[in-house]
Amino acid sequence: TNPETTYDKVVHKLEADGDHLPRAFCPPWGFKKASARSFLRQCMIATLQFVVLKPAVAIAAYVLAAAEEAGGPASDAWMAHCRVAILVVDNLSVAVAFSGLYKVYHATAH
Repeated sequence: TNPETTYDKVVHKLEADGDHLPRAFCPPWGFKKASARSFLRQCMIATLQFVVLKPAVAIAAYVLAAAEEAGGPASDAWMAHCRVAILVVDNLSVAVAFSGLYKVYHATAH
């Protein structure tokens, strides 16, 4: 026998509780509610983007701090814009990941 994976178990639980499924990030077409598999995949991608972006943003912040400390030829205004961009990307990434985790929790909690 082929045991069911945890992913399949969660999909089946979400399909059984289809009325309580929150709206996914990007419905496939128009305002139609996404399937349980699509909903779970979008929430997993929302969390995975944080796992990929967080190290990249941390490295960018470290390189920027090192460049500021070294006193390179870059202007202070350019450095300030880069710091703001890093901060915005980092916070948006956290917000999207948290939203994906919250939606999965909300869909499976009851």
